[in-house]
Amino acid sequence: MGTQDTVGTPPAKMDFAPTYAAQLVVMEQPFTNIVTAKSGTCPTYTAGTNTFAAGNCANNAAVISGVLSDEGVQQQFNSAMAFRRGRWVQETFMCGRFPSEQGGTPVKYPGGTYNSPWPWNSISGKESLPNARVDFQAADVLICANCHSTLNHIAPLFGKFNSMGVYVAATTYQVTTPIPGEPATILADWLPPGETTAWRHMKPATTLPELGDAIAADPGFARCVSTRVWNWAMSRGDVVNDGLTLTDALANQLSAQLVADGYNVKKLIRRIFNDPYFVRF
Repeated sequence: MGTQDTVGTPPAKMDFAPTYAAQLVVMEQPFTNIVTAKSGTCPTYTAGTNTFAAGNCANNAAVISGVLSDEGVQQQFNSAMAFRRGRWVQETFMCGRFPSEQGGTPVKYPGGTYNSPWPWNSISGKESLPNARVDFQAADVLICANCHSTLNHIAPLFGKFNSMGVYVAATTYQVTTPIPGEPATILADWLPPGETTAWRHMKPATTLPELGDAIAADPGFARCVSTRVWNWAMSRGDVVNDGLTLTDALANQLSAQLVADGYNVKKLIRRIFNDPYFVRF
């Protein structure tokens, strides 16, 4: 199984990430910790005493960044080239699907229009890298680069977690590339020489902790947290799967209050439960 060989490795715990999220809310800690905390991200909860017990995760301390480095999360969303892990980050913390960046100058191709702010040659493909194993610059049927211009800059940061969610501090990546033989992914499968990982265009992130900091600083993070809490309180569906977003006015109001409260989600919940709309309906 090569880099995917995990014989003898016990399954990752799947309950640490949700338990940690609950602890942040109950103990009124900044919810940005969900993507930035460097310790204590694997707590346990005892129902009988209604208490949390602090605990550190087993993964390599150098990559600990909230739940981004959680073994259970990495195992659950394992996939070729770590793309499911990148999608999980985008949909969970930004409340939207890829493409996530569409502010570039539109360029028409036979298969559609490219409008990402990233330069066309910022990802691997036959134009930027003639011997590329995967052509993300194909433009005859569909413009894959609209999504992959962002995704390819994020995914390598998750590429060294193996199929069991364990971070392997090695030069080789632990995910595979979906071509004949399914070889281990190399950086050139995602990015051409000279390109580095990033959260967004002009927002570099060379390590997982840097990625967590960039996510926490993104205005979309507060908006997403506010949207998810509002939808939960109002018994609405999922913001991503069901497309149930908030109006700009409401989302801006809630997210501004959340930031002012130091990302205290318990206060956000209390505020929403006391909102005239909730009380009335």
